[in-house]
Amino acid sequence: MLNFDLESNGLLDTISKIHCMVIGTVDDKEERTRYNPSTVLKGVDRLEKALARGEVISGHNIINYDIPAFEKVTKFKMQRKWRKYVLDSLVLGRLIYPNMKQVDIPLVMQKKLPGKLLGRHSLKAMGIA
Repeated sequence: MLNFDLESNGLLDTISKIHCMVIGTVDDKEERTRYNPSTVLKGVDRLEKALARGEVISGHNIINYDIPAFEKVTKFKMQRKWRKYVLDSLVLGRLIYPNMKQVDIPLVMQKKLPGKLLGRHSLKAMGIA
């Protein structure tokens, strides 16, 4: 499985450039490869080849942002048959914790979680970013 994240110059309606991307392997080696603006197409190609081989790709909010961003900025086209190989941690978080607000209330009251993150499924709210 390949896990990835990208940084760009805007939201989907305004994006015109992917600044950088990181792809990491989720296995014994835990290798990470960084891609800068001049090499980001190599990273996109790597993900496309993985999907074509039936390898799972994963990331946070990749269904609603990263993959559409690739399609808008590069020649990448998500094929319907590849959808089963996409694992989005934002979707998983919402499925596992559909009652996130109720889970978060005690943390907010104990001042372990800022109130502005109450009920959020963001990486920041989960303490990752």
